[in-house]
Amino acid sequence: RAWRRALLERWLGRVHADRPPPGLACPPDGLEAAGALIDAERLRDAAAGDERLAAALVAIYVAESLHQSGELTAALRAGDAAAAEAYSHRLVGSSGVVGCTLVADAAARIEEVAAEGCADGLEDHAALIARTLEQLARAISSGRTAS
Repeated sequence: RAWRRALLERWLGRVHADRPPPGLACPPDGLEAAGALIDAERLRDAAAGDERLAAALVAIYVAESLHQSGELTAALRAGDAAAAEAYSHRLVGSSGVVGCTLVADAAARIEEVAAEGCADGLEDHAALIARTLEQLARAISSGRTAS
């Protein structure tokens, strides 16, 4: 368990790995509701089969990624390609860990273009990221099926 905690703290940075963010706990049925947005096998692997850890991972992922998504959108609006590349890179990595491929793919596209020094024309990708994360947050909070 210590290695998982260390990995989470390194991956998530400022969010404490033992406590899901306030107001966004993920009950076990919330994981089922997130099924359309999360690759369950990849999440199980990341949590080493521990359902409680998987639920905490998703809750922390959503909270941190919503923040990253907001920062990414602000960077794109400001035309800051370097910041957009950095925020999208973080989203690619964390989304890959939990298996949220819609976010990972959209963030990868932003990262690719921003790495070329361009922050224009990426708003649709950023909006897809934000919508997906908001949908995931609603699904895990309510336990309803994401659709």
